[in-house]
Amino acid sequence: MTKKENESIYIQQHLANERTYLAWIRTSIATLGIGFVAGGLHFNSGKKLSEAADTLIIAVIIFSLAASAGLLLFSTYHYFSTRKKINSQTYQSSHALVIFVLMIMLMLIGALMFYFFNIA
Repeated sequence: MTKKENESIYIQQHLANERTYLAWIRTSIATLGIGFVAGGLHFNSGKKLSEAADTLIIAVIIFSLAASAGLLLFSTYHYFSTRKKINSQTYQSSHALVIFVLMIMLMLIGALMFYFFNIA
């Protein structure tokens, strides 16, 4: 059986894999957006809170950028890995990507809560 024929047998699984990948891409973009929105709100508020607040928001922006890039790379790797496993009929669900995103979101939420409740 050729590679093309093998992939056509599992078309529904491949389509689901592509939809999942696009959902992870949207999550990556949203993670990036959180940092830029927080930075925009802070630096465009018109008032200077403190040097610590500026440092924290810059850290949130950098972290969200790094997390977004990491999520993009990890989800792309996961997409191709899942594609290969579907074709070889060895696919097992993975929880590593979900835990990775959970940790990123918890850290971002924690930093933003610290900013809004302790510095502002």
